[in-house]
Amino acid sequence: MHPTGFASLRFAAQVKRRPLGCSFLLTLMSKRKETITQQAVTPYHIFHRVPPIKSSEIERRAKMSTSKSSFWKRIYVAAVVITTVVIGTIGAVPLSTASASSVNEQTISQDVKILLSDYSMYLSNGQIFRPAYYTVEMEKLIQERRAYYDEFFNVGLHINLLQIKSEFLVDEKTTEKRDGDTIHVHITEKVTLLGTPKISSSKEYPLIQAAYWAISETDDTRVKNALENFIENMSEGVNESIRDGVEIAFIVHHDIVIKAGDKGQFQFISDSFTDKSNDNIEGNDNVAWSDNEFTRSKPDLTRMPDYIIYNTTIEEIGKWLLDDYSRSYREDREYLATETYNRQNARSYINTYTSNPNGKYCPNTSVPQDKTKYNPYYIAQEPCVDCVNYVSQAIKAGGYQTDNTWKPYTYAWINTYGLRDYLLYTKEVGVWYSNLTSLQVGDIAFTGNYSHVVMVGAVSPHRYSGHTSDRKIYSWNSSLTRYMHILEIPGG
Repeated sequence: MHPTGFASLRFAAQVKRRPLGCSFLLTLMSKRKETITQQAVTPYHIFHRVPPIKSSEIERRAKMSTSKSSFWKRIYVAAVVITTVVIGTIGAVPLSTASASSVNEQTISQDVKILLSDYSMYLSNGQIFRPAYYTVEMEKLIQERRAYYDEFFNVGLHINLLQIKSEFLVDEKTTEKRDGDTIHVHITEKVTLLGTPKISSSKEYPLIQAAYWAISETDDTRVKNALENFIENMSEGVNESIRDGVEIAFIVHHDIVIKAGDKGQFQFISDSFTDKSNDNIEGNDNVAWSDNEFTRSKPDLTRMPDYIIYNTTIEEIGKWLLDDYSRSYREDREYLATETYNRQNARSYINTYTSNPNGKYCPNTSVPQDKTKYNPYYIAQEPCVDCVNYVSQAIKAGGYQTDNTWKPYTYAWINTYGLRDYLLYTKEVGVWYSNLTSLQVGDIAFTGNYSHVVMVGAVSPHRYSGHTSDRKIYSWNSSLTRYMHILEIPGG
C-alpha cells in the first residue's frame, strides 16, 4: 500500500464521537484528500495504485488500540471498511491506466467514467454489456467503428486485424459540462490496433520481388549493389513485422453528448470525433453527427502505400525502383560525402526517443508531445517545432557527421527548408524519389508545404516516427507527399 493509504485511518482514530453517516464519510474523505494533497500525490493516482485492504489487516489494526473502549474499536474498523469500499469502488471502473499530476479528480464525474469505461469495453470486445447506455444509432456507430478499423487494416495496410484496444484518457484537455439533463464531454481516446501481415515470408513482399526484377534489368554494378541493399533492408523490416506483429495507434478527440434520465440513468446520444493533426491534415478516423445520425469521412484507402504495393504489378514497381535507384547510384555519379549512412542505426534512433503520448501536449496546443521520452542530450525546439531537430539527430545517428553548416542548432539542423537544401545541394546525399515505394527505413518525407518532416521507421506496412506531433511507428498518411532518399555512399 502507498504510504498515504492510511492517512484517513489515522484521522478516524482521532474523531469525536458522532453518528457514522454521510457527513462523517465526507469529512473523512476530505481529510484524506488534504493529506494526499500535502504529499503531492494526485487522488487519481491513489485510486489506481492502492489495493483493497485485506480482512486480516483490518483485524490487526483493530487490535492495535487495546486500551480504547470497544466502541472506539468498532468506529475504527468501520472507518477502514468504508475507506476501502470507497477506494475499491472508484478503482473498479478505471478510465485509464495513465495518470498525471495536473489531472483534477473532478474533471470527469464518476457516472461519466463508468459510461466511458463501458464504451471502451464495447469497442474493444464487440460485446455490449449495458444496452441501456446506448441509443440505436450509438450502437450502430460502435459496430461501424469496429468494421472500419478492420477495413483500414485489411484494405489500406494489407494486415489482418487481430485486436482493438480503446482507452479514454483524462488529461488537461478533458472537460465535462452540464446543461440541465445534458452532459457534454470533450475527451481524448487512444485506439490501439494490433494485427499481423497477410504474408508469411519476406519473399512474398511485392517490393522485394520488384527489386529482384529491377536487378535483372540493369548492368550497372552500383545500381545492382544499391538494390541488393534495398532487398536486405526490406527483408529485415518485413520479417520483423511478421515476427512481432503490427501495432497502429490513433489519438482521437471526442465530443460526446450524454443524457441523464429521471431515475439516474444515463445514455450516450452522440459522439463526434477526429484524429486530424498537423502531420495528418485529413485524418484517418473522422465522424460527424447531424439530425441524430452519424457520417464517417473516410480517407481514400486505395491511396495508401501498401494498397498500391499489393495492387500494382511487380514489373511496374520494378520500373519505379530502377528509375529511382539508377538516378541515385549510377556508376558515373560522383559523391561529395565520404561517410557511410547506416539506415538501420538511423531507424533505431528515430524509433527510440519518441512516443505516442497518452494525454500530453505542447503547451497551449493539441499537438501530442512527451518530452520525457526525448534524448536529454539535445535541446527540444520551442514552441512545439522539434520535427527537424529530431530528424537531424537520427541522420547523425546514421553516420553522417556534422559540419559548420549542419550541426545543433543551425538553420540547416532545425528548419525544413534548411535541411532539405543541405541534403540536396550542400552534402549532396539527398535524392527526390517519385514513389514512396522506393523509400527505405532511414529515408525521410516532408509534407507538401514543408511544414513538417518525418523519417520512415518501419515497413510492411510503411510507417513513420517523428516529433511534434510525437509519433512512434505511426501509420502513413496522405499529407506526407515529398519523398527523399538518403544515399548510402558506395565505398564510403
